[in-house]
Amino acid sequence: MNDVQIDIVLDELAAGRLSEQEATSMLAGMGIADATDTIRQHRAAVQLVEQYGTLQSIKRVRLQYEATAGKAAPVASTGRVVSIVARRVMQAAAAILLLAGAWGLYSVGSYSTGQMLADMQTGYSLNTSRAGAAQPEDELVAAFRAGNYAATVAAYRQMTTASSREMFLAGYAMMQLKDYKQAAVTFEKLLQQNQQSGEPLYSDDGEYYLAQCYLQLQQPAKAFPIMQRIYNNEQHTYHEKISTRQLIKVWWLQ
Repeated sequence: MNDVQIDIVLDELAAGRLSEQEATSMLAGMGIADATDTIRQHRAAVQLVEQYGTLQSIKRVRLQYEATAGKAAPVASTGRVVSIVARRVMQAAAAILLLAGAWGLYSVGSYSTGQMLADMQTGYSLNTSRAGAAQPEDELVAAFRAGNYAATVAAYRQMTTASSREMFLAGYAMMQLKDYKQAAVTFEKLLQQNQQSGEPLYSDDGEYYLAQCYLQLQQPAKAFPIMQRIYNNEQHTYHEKISTRQLIKVWWLQ
């Protein structure tokens, strides 16, 4: 793979001399597995440059990232936009670079962790539609529907095996009882079970609420990659629930 050629294609696209279809085809021919994502990252970099307006601001952003990552990225002498912001670093952690740039535009300190958690709180109802979720209502589900979270957790702990729905409801009930540690353990088990079975049901829910548990447990380093994944996935059930400001805040807390 020739990084210079990739830079040229991306810069030609940014200048309007190539269409996105042409650029995607050319990048695919260079061995880029996800050309669409690469283009998105490049556009984010261009937006950062336009927002900052000066190369010195970009340099400060990159240095902030390098200090976090523990490694330096060489400053290229070329005038190309992607070279200026170290495209190789951006490929490794494009979302973090984007957040670092936005960090200079937001007053993160004024956005408290408590306010962020309040913004992320989303009530859950069993009426929420889930494809393939039509299952018989057992003691745990009945207790959850009645709002009896203690009984929900008690029923879960008596089970030898639990479905994805039962695990999620139990984890959510634990959160309502402010037992964030056990809730996190339950959501982790749910995600692990779904990964092993290939069953996606309640995985989106598990990820979103697991991130909240980590934040409640003051573990932003664990919450950040989950929130970043949700933020970057437009198909995720909770994609619109994660804002850029929230990501910046959690990144800052790490």
